[in-house]
This record gives sequence, C-alpha cells and structure tokens, in this order.
Amino acid sequence: MANDNDFSTRWNSLAGDTDGAWLELDWPSAIRFNRATLAQFSSRITSYKILHWSRSGWSDDFSGGQSGAAASDSFPTVDSSKARFLSVTATNVPSMYGFQIFEDLPVAPPAATRINEWMLNNTRTRRNPAEGKFEPRFELYNAGTTSVNLAGWSLAGSLAGLSPFQIICKIQYGQLGRLFLPTASGD
Repeated sequence: MANDNDFSTRWNSLAGDTDGAWLELDWPSAIRFNRATLAQFSSRITSYKILHWSRSGWSDDFSGGQSGAAASDSFPTVDSSKARFLSVTATNVPSMYGFQIFEDLPVAPPAATRINEWMLNNTRTRRNPAEGKFEPRFELYNAGTTSVNLAGWSLAGSLAGLSPFQIICKIQYGQLGRLFLPTASGD
C-alpha cells in the first residue's frame, strides 16, 4: 500500500502535473480486491478513477468526483497484480497521504434466531419440566424459514470466558425454544 500511517508525509506528482497523474501499487502475484481508500491533502483532486491491470491494459473499477479529504470506494471484486489511482482532473498538483486496496468479504445476513424473552428471576412463571423447579430461563425464537441447529452455541457473560453452558437443541422455523439456565450451584 502507499500508506505509511504518517499524515505528515505525502506522495506528490510533479509540479504542474495536475491532470492524468497516477499512483500505482503492484504485487509479485495477483491479489483479490474490491475496495480502495484514498486520503488526500487539500481536496485538490476533482475527478479520479481506480483501475486494475487486466493482462492487456488498464480496466476501470470505479470513477469518482471530488471526494474531499478521504474516500472509500467499493466495486466488483477483481484479481490483479496491479492497482492504480488515476487523478483525471485536479485543481492543483495531486498530493496524497495514502492509497490502500482491500478485499471486503461478503457480510452474512443477520441470524433469524433471536432472544425472545429473558427471565433471570423466574419464581412463578414456568417450571423446568425436567426438575419441576422454577429456574432462570431464556426463550429463543426462530423467525427464519428453516430450522436452526444451535449445537456449539454458548451462553456467556463475556467473550473472554465462553460458558460451560452449551446450548444443545434444534429450533424449528417459526417456533420458540424455551431453555432453562443451570443454577449457580451447577444443578
């Protein structure tokens, strides 16, 4: 990356070189990327392109206008050993603090299974059918369209000490799953 994490340094094109200046990143072999970031001095660049090398020439990935001090641009994933930031037009010599390339992986959709009810002080509402006692419990609801296997899910007070309270059940879609918590004594 053309980024030294130091906003007191910049990459500049030559004096008088405003339109058509570029900064190129290259790697020994192809990498996948779908996002580029730019941090520039004084918002000089008024239009730009992000490009990648495609064996026979440069291909456009993104075209942007005046971005201000920083920009983050996403585009379809490409495989290439070169990426280029091209300043198409600028009001003065382009001067950049950093240019970075990333591959953002797809984000999984939110889980359809949710905590529907949480009852720590269950003294009269619902008994644990296995023991007949009133115990702390929680209820999960699966709002999805398929069953959810919760094997391997844990209940914990923090991520640091994932719980000995393993959730072992399967919840059918559109159904509730009522689960009782073990008591402090480990019963």
